Amino acid sequence: MDQRVQTLRELLFPRTASLQTEQERRIADMFFRSLLLLIPLSIVGVAWLLSVTDWATLRDQWLLLLIGTGLIALLAQMPFFVIMEREPGVTLSLQTTIDTVVVWGIVLILGPTGLWPVLLHAMGTYVYRMVSSRTVSISALGLLVDLLREGGGVLTLLLALLVYQALGGIIPLEGLISPSTLPALVAIMLGILLSGLVLIVQLRYLLRLETEQGGLFPTILGLLFSRVIDVTGIVVAAAYAENGLPGFLSIVTIMGVGSYLSYQLSRAVDRSRQQSRAMQQLEQLGRAIINATPPSIGRLSELIQTHAVGMLSWSSIDLRLFPHHILFQSSVNAEAISQAALDWLTDQRETTVIKRRESLPWSDEDQQHGTIITTPILKADDELIGAIYVELRRSDNTPASLVVPVAQTLAAQIASAVQSAETYQQTLENQRLTQELEFAGRIQASFLPEHVPSIPGWEFAADLVPARQTSGDFYDVIDLPDGKVGLVIADVADKGTGSALFMALTRTLIRTYAIDGAAANQHGQQSRDPCQVFDSANERILNDTHSDLFVTAFYAVLDLKTGRLTYANGGHNPPLLLRPRTGERFWLARTGLPLGLFDDRPWSQQDLRLEEGDVLILYTDGVTEAQNAHMEQFGEDRLTQAARELQHSSAQQICSGILSAVQELTQDELPFDDITLVVVRRTPQT
Repeated sequence: MDQRVQTLRELLFPRTASLQTEQERRIADMFFRSLLLLIPLSIVGVAWLLSVTDWATLRDQWLLLLIGTGLIALLAQMPFFVIMEREPGVTLSLQTTIDTVVVWGIVLILGPTGLWPVLLHAMGTYVYRMVSSRTVSISALGLLVDLLREGGGVLTLLLALLVYQALGGIIPLEGLISPSTLPALVAIMLGILLSGLVLIVQLRYLLRLETEQGGLFPTILGLLFSRVIDVTGIVVAAAYAENGLPGFLSIVTIMGVGSYLSYQLSRAVDRSRQQSRAMQQLEQLGRAIINATPPSIGRLSELIQTHAVGMLSWSSIDLRLFPHHILFQSSVNAEAISQAALDWLTDQRETTVIKRRESLPWSDEDQQHGTIITTPILKADDELIGAIYVELRRSDNTPASLVVPVAQTLAAQIASAVQSAETYQQTLENQRLTQELEFAGRIQASFLPEHVPSIPGWEFAADLVPARQTSGDFYDVIDLPDGKVGLVIADVADKGTGSALFMALTRTLIRTYAIDGAAANQHGQQSRDPCQVFDSANERILNDTHSDLFVTAFYAVLDLKTGRLTYANGGHNPPLLLRPRTGERFWLARTGLPLGLFDDRPWSQQDLRLEEGDVLILYTDGVTEAQNAHMEQFGEDRLTQAARELQHSSAQQICSGILSAVQELTQDELPFDDITLVVVRRTPQT
């Protein structure tokens, strides 16, 4: 049967014989089977309409018919929909328009003659799409199916109208409350059932949807949802009966405004759902990459295969490392990315957006495509190691601005994972870096250090209380050579999943550049001090992200032998230094702007010495801005007071005491912001 259908298709449509891929041939066969059903239905429907058309009415009511045609064309472009999740990761979109409401309204006013706007709109749409789409053979079949489907729809409407008149319905409908209202309701429901019957035959027996696409129930449910609104066509006809053309236009205008608002709301909800789902998948992927031990390219590919499903569910996506390693590949529009496109990607170091109908930079041929987004995968040293290729469906109006941040964040995570895998392999070969790699592996197992260091002569304590499930705050204690440690505390200027991802990226960059600088110092090269670490991290943030987020950060290098503290403060809350011996207090002021804002604003750094008994308190604004029900904030004065009362205690007692003071003020109030606290104390010698 399939071979006979293919032979007949190629005989009637010779251009389809040149289709190259199996997917294209299957789609062409599906369209052709639909034509076999719809052609006789369309012929009967149009012939019947010609025979029952009242040409005098057509001439006298030309204005109403012309207005109806325009309204149908306009309202058909404003679908609104409801999205239902049938099971995790599988959604069902139920879509409708109100153009059929206008159709039924005109039919109940003019009778069969009112169906001409349907055919005029269908033919106009067919001609416009054929001309504007620069169509190829497979698309031409699809457009012809759409045209003939409208012709078949005329037949179902005529059958429903015949039942309406048989039940005593009068043309035109006299009003909303009239003997013809019930027959009109029955006729409309019959029209819906007949359309459903045609669709079921088309999908079940011609396209074999049940066996290949997961069943007919979603399609039937979608049809019922999309057409049940047709009953309001009775209201449109009644408005015309009572108030003439002005009444008709008024009620349709009200419906049109409601349809437009629903259309905009539906698009916003769908985009939000897609963005939320993508960001959730990114968060899960980021955690999995961090927890992957040992890191490897093979493990990375497994994680992406697990977590990337649904991340860009509205598109085709190809993730690969050059030259030939495919991490993930799924296709909606095409079977595979072309070799010419791959060759072009190997030279691209910036994110590129190619809109529909724009020429492809890797091809001189005139090809149809959806919006294409390409993003390079760049390592920390700016080496191009791979690319992400995303193509939206040609019918998808999703803005590229929703896809670009997802693709870029995913590229940054892949690059970080590749870097970690390479570093892991290098440390296996180089025993000198074994201890540092083990430390990095332990840190990679979570976003925050599992333990603070325990060093004679020093006490460290830290705590983070997130306001939500994810946190935009972070702290780190980095083990550096020559008896030094790096102290980091930072706060991303936002909340939620986006800030958590930004936090993970920033933390990785600061740690990477801090450790790289320390390693350089071991080889006699110039070490990266705090301001240099900020410069390098800021450059990568600006190059690898395109968002409005930024991060305030404090980074210091502490020499555990001498107590010398060298720090840079990038717009962060000034840490508090207490000297119990003299009763003095100092605020470690800002030495520059936050990271992620500008690329030409350098940071300066300051030096000081922690004496025996000195207490250094690093904190985020969640501490000082914590407030109670009376909007009374904890503030710097309460912070200083709580710290002074505990300044002779251990670092852990100071940390716990300050958090208790914050809790005492806020009571049962939920924290508005993340609360992060790091305490460093140089113990006095006895």
